[in-house]
Parts: sequence; structure tokens; C-alpha cells
Amino acid sequence: MHRILVAAHSVTALTRLADVLTVVENDPRLETAFTHIPGSSFGEGVADFLGALGTRTLAWPQATREGFDLAVAAGHSGELHRIGAPLILLPHGIGYNKYRRGGEAVYGLAPDQLLRQGRVVPAAVVLSHDEQLRRLKASCPQAVPVAAVAGDMCLDRMTAALPWRGRFRDRLGVARGQRLVVVSSTWGPASVLADRPDLPARLLAELPADEYRVAAVVHPNLWHGHGAWQVRAWLADARRAGLLLIPPREGWRAAVVAADCVVGDHGSVGLYAAALGRPVALAAYGRAEIDPASPMAELARTVPHFDHDAALRPQVEAAIAVHDPARSERLADLAVAERGQAARLLRALMYQLMKLPEPVGPARTVPVPPAEPEPVAWGYDAPAMVVTAGVRGDAVRVERFPAAVAELRGRALSGPHLVVDDTETDQRLRETAEVLVRRSDAPGQTSPLVPDEVFAAYPVCRIIVEMPSGRLWLRDGRRLVARVPEPDVAASAVLAWLDHEGALPERLTLELGSRRVTVRFQPSAL
Repeated sequence: MHRILVAAHSVTALTRLADVLTVVENDPRLETAFTHIPGSSFGEGVADFLGALGTRTLAWPQATREGFDLAVAAGHSGELHRIGAPLILLPHGIGYNKYRRGGEAVYGLAPDQLLRQGRVVPAAVVLSHDEQLRRLKASCPQAVPVAAVAGDMCLDRMTAALPWRGRFRDRLGVARGQRLVVVSSTWGPASVLADRPDLPARLLAELPADEYRVAAVVHPNLWHGHGAWQVRAWLADARRAGLLLIPPREGWRAAVVAADCVVGDHGSVGLYAAALGRPVALAAYGRAEIDPASPMAELARTVPHFDHDAALRPQVEAAIAVHDPARSERLADLAVAERGQAARLLRALMYQLMKLPEPVGPARTVPVPPAEPEPVAWGYDAPAMVVTAGVRGDAVRVERFPAAVAELRGRALSGPHLVVDDTETDQRLRETAEVLVRRSDAPGQTSPLVPDEVFAAYPVCRIIVEMPSGRLWLRDGRRLVARVPEPDVAASAVLAWLDHEGALPERLTLELGSRRVTVRFQPSAL
């Protein structure tokens, strides 16, 4: 039995290492143990992650005493020279882009990270592109003989998942005709959430809810450095407004696959998105942290940068409109060589160092799994909406924006009108809503609807709409059924039409962004 040691100092590194292990996971000749490298300031969460994986985990002192045939690590933290096995060092992002704190050396290419008493520690330093050989030669020429250009397993797994893009969007709740905007934040003072903490909420406030969904990808160092509760608390208003919060261990890659636009910073997510062909805009950028010779710097030179004093919706739409697939291809070529070949190259390298014949058959690239957003709490799953509804001929154009962030776009809660679910936890919103939504199919919903009691409890309410049946109760006593998949939107159209025309026709045309939907009304005896 040949033994492999996986050494991780952070959740980010562990995710990268789990990618690499997919190329050896089906070999019964191998046994894998894991260890947590001590001393990293980003070590929170590693033990929990290893426990969730069900790994055999060794304490660091034991791991450095035992013999192994191969060791793999992502990142260069800790006393890796103590590992008694040929060591493969992988980048823990897309190549080598960032300077180390307080220095000019690029993290992962610095001599003190690769040498011990003049001796090269790793048996192999994995590079994602040939251009990194030049920078490695300038920084630590002694390590050039052990450098191996092997592409990027993470990008290959994302690329392999592209045929599932539609399924990934379905799992995230992105409807046909909607655009998905993914906000990505790395860690540190120049990151999106440090520099522009209100960005997710502002996007939700300015992008019509029927035309856009917004997701947030937050670096694991923030999740574990500040605690999951704190991250959720910082984003509480945005989550009440419908933000899809992606968990730290897995999901960000599927969210990028599903995205129509990625708004990021100098973290790896934006460069991965560009390499995958997604439109990218930067909302923050830590220029001083990035090597100007790196692909990350080239990304910053070629994609739009947000003007935070201007409206965001036109900038999102412009980033999508000006996106050039050929430019994305050039960025991908700069960032990752041997695309699609990482599984083959890494497997060959691992078995070579173990002095073991490779398994029969090609190395397999496993697509990334779909994203599962953080579960939402009671009252978060049906955001209250500020609705603008205007009559245009025989149609009503409706735009909806989440009420939880309405103040960010200068829109008062009293106008034009509010649509609120009856599970809304904010009493102020329930009491000022003109449309109240009741979901008869909600879990635990057994009590009958008594319209007179609802109208008495909420004097501002003018229409009660039951989902999904489409039954409408008007305060003036009329009872209708709206034949449409979105009865709550139809109720807003009814309000606008009654205020404009008075009498309600048998059918109306709803305009929701680029969609046009015909609504048919029938009298109801209930």
C-alpha cells in the first residue's frame, strides 16, 4: 500500500487539494491521510472541513514522524520541510499573482518559501502557466528544475461543468429571462466587502427583481476569520432582499458557471470567471497587492471598473454588452496553459514521484457540483417588494425591487406600492403593504384565510392574493382568479389598472423586463 499525505493550512488550500485527489481516488493501491498544518492565521475551519469529508486525520507531529510515499500541499505556509515524503506544492489560487505581505516577492515563488538551508524543499512546484517559469527563475532559480507546468484543475473542473449551466441556474432559482450577477469578495482591506460593503445590497436595490438575481461569493478567510454568524449578519439586509449567499466550502465555482456577470476584485474568482468566458467587472482592486507582470494585473487592465458614485445597473449592463469572448480567451491563455489536461499531467506527476505505474485508462476530470446557497430563515424566502406599475395601452409594465434595501435607491417605502408576504417579519412592511400575499402551499400553512379579518388587521391593504391558486380578494368586495404563473405580480397590475382606468378587463398584458405575459381574470365565488 502506497501512502499519500495531504497537508492543508486553510479551507481554501483544502478545496484545491480535494480537486487534485480526484485523479487518484479510484486506485486501491493508495491510502490517503490528511493533516492540518499549524501556525496559519487562516486555519479556522480546516478541522471541521476534514470532519465533514470523513477523512483519516493525523495531528501534525504524527504526520511529520510517519513515512509517506507522497505529500501534496497547496500554499507555502508552515514547516513543510518536516514532511518525510516527496512534496508537490500547488498554488492555492489561479497561478501566482499576489505579493506577500510586506514584501515584493510573489507568494509561492519566494526563496524562503521554497528553500531550507539552501536546499529546495518540494520535489515539484506546480505552475499553471509557462510564464511563471520566468518569474520563478527571477525569484528563486534553484527551484526551476523541479517546476512542472500542469494547468489548473479547478478551471478544468469548471469547464467540464459548462454543459450543466442550465441545471446550475435552476438549482439557484434563476428563472428563464433573468440574469445572474455574482459578487465576489476576497479578503483584506482592498477587497469588495472591506472597501464596498454595501455593494450586494446596492445591486439588489438597483436591479429589477424579475430581471436579475444576485449571488455573493465570500472568501473562506472571511467566513472563518470572522465567523459564519458575522458574515451572515453583515449581509442580513441583502439576504432579506433575496441575495443568494454561497457557502465557503463549495458552490462558488458552480455560481460562476451559472453567472451572466461576475463583479469582483483582485481575488482569483474574477480571473477564473474571465478564463471561463464570463463578463467581469471590478468593484475593488488591491493594486499594491498584485504583481504587475501577472495575469491578474492584465485582467484589471482590460475589464471595466465600477464607478461607485454612478448608478450600478447601467454599469452591469455595459459590462455584459462590451464583453469580448476573444479577450476572455486571451486572458485564459495568459493565466492557464495545458487547459483541459491538468488531470492527466498531475496524475502522471504524482505516480512518477511515487515510483508507481499509473492506472489503466485516462485520467478523468470531474465536473464541479451544483451550488447550494445558504438556507434562508423564516421571512427571508419571500422578500417584500416595492413595485412600480404603469399602464401602457392595453399593457401594464411592472418593475419590482426588494423593500429591505429600497432606501439605497432613494425609494420611499410608501410608494409606489408594497407587496408583502404574510410571513414578513417586519411589521412596518406588513402594515404599509397594499398587496398581501398568502402562500397556501407553505409548510405548516393549515389555517383558513378569512379576508375580512385580514382587511381589518391591515387597513392599507387593498388586495389579498393567494399563491399559487391566483385567487384575489379586493377590499371593495370583488373576488377574482388570475390565470397566470405569477399571481402576486398580477395583483400589482390590477392595482395600477384600477387606479388608471377604473374597470378591470377580462385580460391584461404584463410586461416584466423583456417578457410579456397575458393574464386572464375570472370572477370567483370564494
